[in-house]
Amino acid sequence: MPLLLLTGQSRIQHHSVDNCRLSTIYIIAPLGIAFYMNLRNCQIFYVGWVVYYCCKFLLKKLTNFIFLCYNTNKNKRIGVVLVPTRYNITPLSELPLHSDFMFGQVMRSTEICKLFLEELLGITIQHIKFIDQQKDLSDSYEYHGIRLDVYLKDEKGTVFNVEMQVDRKKGFTRRAGFYQSAIDRNQLTKGADYTGLSESYVIFVCDFDYFQTGKAVGERISFLKGTNIPYEDGSHVFFLNSRYTEGNAR
Repeated sequence: MPLLLLTGQSRIQHHSVDNCRLSTIYIIAPLGIAFYMNLRNCQIFYVGWVVYYCCKFLLKKLTNFIFLCYNTNKNKRIGVVLVPTRYNITPLSELPLHSDFMFGQVMRSTEICKLFLEELLGITIQHIKFIDQQKDLSDSYEYHGIRLDVYLKDEKGTVFNVEMQVDRKKGFTRRAGFYQSAIDRNQLTKGADYTGLSESYVIFVCDFDYFQTGKAVGERISFLKGTNIPYEDGSHVFFLNSRYTEGNAR
């Protein structure tokens, strides 16, 4: 890497020197001819042009110098690559679970994921299969897409999406619905019947108490208005609260 970097820097320097020499020739040669032939109008024109070119050159250098001074506090310029002056390295043993890297590594374990889902949902899973990690579900570049942290399914075809949520933002419940619809839409092939939709679970592991209930687990349940008849569409949403004061897990 250093060799390639130095080579690239050397090529840039040689290229700059060649351009400088070429520019000098273009400036000096016509000016010398004008003075030699005593062409007064040409002399005035070329002198003015030389002054303009020098001012433009100095302004460009001054702009580059200001830009480099502005970035000096954060970066060191090496060749054409900006390299951070200091790295904040956190030991692996000190990484919190809610960090993207740690959460992805922990949930990569089949045994951990299986135990986590069984204990949370009160179900028995024979085996699970990771569909993808950091799965990108986007229909078009014009519309909002989603990136799923942990995306897997069991032997029955039930789909599970586990998300780590650190920042408390508005529209969180709408986001859950958006994720659910994207997952369901990604299951059916063209022309397939809606009965082919599998059960799907979206589970948010939150580092805050979004609903201010103090409970460890929150589950979205729907009923027809004025009745005790559950509205079951095969979708399930769970909100886990790491700041709970009341343990209500199964």
